[in-house]
Amino acid sequence: MKRFVAMLTNLVVLTSPGLGATNEIQLDMQVISAGEVALKWMGLAGTYGYAAKATASLDDTWRYVPPVDLWPIAGTGCTVTVDADAGFMRVVAANRGRLISSYKLIGSMSAAAIRQMERSIFKIEPTAIYDVSIYQLIYETFDHRGISTLALGAVAVPTGPGLLLSGPLVSYQHGTLFKKVESPSNTDSGDHSIGYLMAGDGYIVSMPDYVGLGEGALGLHPYVHARSEAVASVDLLRAVKTFLFNNQMIQPNGQCFIFGYSQGGHATMALQREIELHHATEFPLTASAPMAGPYDLSNTMADSMIQPVQYSGREYVPYLLFAYDAIYDLYESVSDVLVSPYDITLLSLFDGTHSGNEIDAAMPRIPREIFQPAWINDFTTNSLNSLRSALEANDLYRDWVPETPTRLYHCSGDEIVPFQNAVVAQSNFVARGAASVQLVDMGSYTHSRGFFPCIIAAKQWLDSLR
Repeated sequence: MKRFVAMLTNLVVLTSPGLGATNEIQLDMQVISAGEVALKWMGLAGTYGYAAKATASLDDTWRYVPPVDLWPIAGTGCTVTVDADAGFMRVVAANRGRLISSYKLIGSMSAAAIRQMERSIFKIEPTAIYDVSIYQLIYETFDHRGISTLALGAVAVPTGPGLLLSGPLVSYQHGTLFKKVESPSNTDSGDHSIGYLMAGDGYIVSMPDYVGLGEGALGLHPYVHARSEAVASVDLLRAVKTFLFNNQMIQPNGQCFIFGYSQGGHATMALQREIELHHATEFPLTASAPMAGPYDLSNTMADSMIQPVQYSGREYVPYLLFAYDAIYDLYESVSDVLVSPYDITLLSLFDGTHSGNEIDAAMPRIPREIFQPAWINDFTTNSLNSLRSALEANDLYRDWVPETPTRLYHCSGDEIVPFQNAVVAQSNFVARGAASVQLVDMGSYTHSRGFFPCIIAAKQWLDSLR
């Protein structure tokens, strides 16, 4: 501990490494007890977030001071517990939501074309009255490693004759993507249809890629990681507001809605928690509509993924494993968890250039078969198994009760993200006093076929609250 104290005291560190920042933060430290340290630093002007990191030596990797999901914070001090081998600490900062000037138009559609899309794709009576332009935005945020980084997203903006001066802001969180170029910030993204659908009726639609997705994004996307999903989504909302103001476009009217399907349902609930706990004044929520999300990862989803039966969502299983290892450092070697040849063949398929179908083809029909038997035994019998702990950390019904009017849309026929996810989340919320969380059973549709019915039902509900 003496060595530790000597190395940590008053370490000067650079903010926003890699983004050209020149500010410095003076980090002050007070040892409270063995391993427990109080940190304090001077804040910077702007919407900065901060994260504390530690390393055993300056030649080693810097890692979040645990718990990983605490960071980033907006405050300028905290008390943390550090590992015994930590020799150095620093605080990094990101100007969260700072809009980078390089944005571009990536799509546009007339109101007439949107009405035709509503008829042909969504199978609904058309209501669009505005033309829509979609722009790619680049903005500053934190990634899951505590590194200030640039992320991408898109915003769909209503335009044309008769446009009101302001409209509701809505954040749409997309579902699982394996290829980086399929994300909303890209020209050919399938999620643009949601942007056109909503913005054609006057909504301003924020569509985050999340970190690790989008053309040119580095590294593995931190799949179904609640905190990074939420942070990236909040920070894009900030960038969207700046973009609209700078370009004298339609302005937010004070209403804020959020919705998303599948992974987007998980990200929507994570975003709701993030806003209610940390950004309620900045983005007061009007309503939230998480749809078909894996909210109960540690039980319902774990059972689906490791049972000795076929599972239709098998390509999601290694995605989750590899992503969580990158965040929580689950294992020393992938061969400790996966049997041959999957310990070698699977990871390379998650470089952002391969499709879900390609990954599915490389998997056995029963995903349990990729795992080492000893690891399966530990996962099922050891409550402290590293993956199980990570899954529990990303369950979204623990230690939080929604205050915003919330509807969980889910199909009872969902074979990939079972309906029980929504049952568990809603029952836990209600048991702890939630007064405005409803579960809406959308019927016997499968996961893929349930997308459009859920989107349409959610939009109708959001429309009723405008």
